[in-house]
Amino acid sequence: MNNFLYLLLFWSIAVTANENHVFDIRTKFSMKNIFCAIEHNDVIGVDNRVSAASGRGFGNGSVNSLLVLKNGENTVTITVAALDWFNLESKGTNKDIDFNSESNCSLNISKFNRNDGSMNPIIKFEVKINKDGVPKAYVNGKLDNILEKKVETIEYSAGIIKNKIYDIDFSEFPHEMKVYKFSKKISINGVPDWNWDKASEFNNSEEQLIRLKKEYLIRWELYNSKNINKIKELMMPALSNWSLATGSETNDIFNSYGLEGIFNSKSFNMHPIDWDNFEVKVMNDGKLVKMVYKDDPSFSPLTMNYFDEDESVEAFSPVFSLINNEWVEVL
Repeated sequence: MNNFLYLLLFWSIAVTANENHVFDIRTKFSMKNIFCAIEHNDVIGVDNRVSAASGRGFGNGSVNSLLVLKNGENTVTITVAALDWFNLESKGTNKDIDFNSESNCSLNISKFNRNDGSMNPIIKFEVKINKDGVPKAYVNGKLDNILEKKVETIEYSAGIIKNKIYDIDFSEFPHEMKVYKFSKKISINGVPDWNWDKASEFNNSEEQLIRLKKEYLIRWELYNSKNINKIKELMMPALSNWSLATGSETNDIFNSYGLEGIFNSKSFNMHPIDWDNFEVKVMNDGKLVKMVYKDDPSFSPLTMNYFDEDESVEAFSPVFSLINNEWVEVL
């Protein structure tokens, strides 16, 4: 599913309690004058890239992060960058760009009981700028110098020329942007036994990669032939996970993707796959894997064009796990 639909489901609030599971893990976030991305076990739950590119750098809301968490130890990561990286005048300076002194990004993770509405806090995790202009992490209100910290330079632009999906607006993907990544371990119990948690680790072998590409090709042909029933059949392990995580019915989740409307629209066609334009994204200790477009990771090999009042581009981005030596669509 594409990035928008992924977030739509990620943000969904369970209105029907699943008889086998009674709580959500809610991540409430707040972002101010900063670029910020929040990950749970390497899976991005939310970022404010669009707001940052517009010069605002704000974001507030809550996500249900249960689906990508496991029993035991999990990793929560906050990645931040100075907002002026998204300023055209700052590009190509090859020097540090200062943070606004009031920049911050925070999250509160809590266990929400679906039955009685109670909320039990797990962690408060915040990144603020100190008096020297350097991002620092605070856990439960106290400075934490022990957690894992990385400073990286992100080379977003792959400069794709051949078989482009669309002309990327690189104002959203500053080249060689300096980011600060802060990661904290948290322990959670009572999470469902997800099928992906039993998966074998992706090792990036040629055999694994060839078989992964084959799964995308199978789905590409199904989308191209508008075979909704078979698409749904292959999605069912993922739909079951979404159902357990959100309390929604699998049919309702599948219908929310709007495939029937897309297939019946004017000028529907699948974008041809050029494997040179995609790379593998590995998450959750190698148990979750997907392929993403190098210039914009919200796009996948399953990208289509259609007409809905105007020309539209849609990407479905399934996440796979290697279960019993078979690639299975799990998210």
